Amino acid sequence: MPSINQLTIQHTLKAAKAAESELRKARRNFESQLAQNVKNDNKSFFAYSRSKTRCKTTLGPLINQSGELLKDPHELSQEFNNFFASVFTDEDLSDVPQATNMSSLVSEIDSIEIDEDRVRKCMRKLRADKSPGPDDISPRLLIPIAEEIRPTSRSRKLLRLAEDILRLASRGLRLTAKIG
Repeated sequence: MPSINQLTIQHTLKAAKAAESELRKARRNFESQLAQNVKNDNKSFFAYSRSKTRCKTTLGPLINQSGELLKDPHELSQEFNNFFASVFTDEDLSDVPQATNMSSLVSEIDSIEIDEDRVRKCMRKLRADKSPGPDDISPRLLIPIAEEIRPTSRSRKLLRLAEDILRLASRGLRLTAKIG
């Protein structure tokens, strides 16, 4: 009859094999789900594949102009900043070209038409895994409500106001805004 230590070792080895097998299955399942969902969520796929690379790219120690070895991240960033700043030159502001007549460009802008179908089509093309735009609204929120968006009376008024402003600007009139 085996001793308690031998039984414990056998149970431990059996449990370790079972855990290893389950871990392999879970990893295989996770990787297949990543591969299937790569079109919709490519960030997760590339983050996972990048984490599995053996070569990790890091900024190593640098030697500055005085011959000192720099290892501290703050010192490294300062040295990089000094180098990149030395590449750029100061611009001569005494000879800045003047803008030409922009009325031809404004007349092109005046002819842009935006309708509901065009907006919906653009919203359907949004990708949920991308970051929000300048309006700070996530595409994950916009995609499901694309079909529900209807122009409001306020948005129609704003569109008419924008059209009027473009029309006046195309005639060369200067506009000033008074707020308050």
